[in-house]
Amino acid sequence: MALASELLLKHATNIVNNLPRVTDIAVKKATGKMLDANEKQLDEGILSTGQPVVPEYSPGYKRRKSKPNWNPNLKDTGAFRRSFYVNVRPDELFFGATDSKTGKLTDKYSTDIFGLTEKSADQVFQAYVYPQPLEFINKSTIKYVG
Repeated sequence: MALASELLLKHATNIVNNLPRVTDIAVKKATGKMLDANEKQLDEGILSTGQPVVPEYSPGYKRRKSKPNWNPNLKDTGAFRRSFYVNVRPDELFFGATDSKTGKLTDKYSTDIFGLTEKSADQVFQAYVYPQPLEFINKSTIKYVG
């Protein structure tokens, strides 16, 4: 019969070995929420750095849209934003877009139009990523204790 310390080591090893996989799955499942958060930032005229999107829209464009105080949000027809994606890489998340206007817009506004502010990333990870690894740890621990 295995000693309690051997069982504990076995379960701890299982957690350590599987936690990266569980976390990767959680991150991949949360990419839609990340894109939603990226769009929300742009709705507010905020870049992933937390700075305002500049340059501002021209006065003529604001007049045509009947929105004199409108901050740049990069949403005219919505095609650009619908092309947003997140690639989950081993040590980073890569945000981008496939729309034909992507190069023109990143030249004008910078690649910081993609990605999340620290606050947005924290909100997404707290709500949608962290719970899954924690649940895995809890279930693994319960197996040992139970």
